[in-house]
Amino acid sequence: MSRIEPAPEVGEDFEHILDPLTSHKVAHAADRRLGIIEAIGVLASNPLIGAQPSTTSAST
Repeated sequence: MSRIEPAPEVGEDFEHILDPLTSHKVAHAADRRLGIIEAIGVLASNPLIGAQPSTTSAST
């Protein structure tokens, strides 16, 4: 299984995403936070999701 190592600024990004869920009293905020965590888990299991295709090709 791949391991995700978030960049230091990710914590700030999470604050920008999660704080409004609390401050605006969004319905089902806990479920939405859990969904974000689960999506990160999907990326850990499938690291090529969102990867840019290689622009170089191997010649055989």
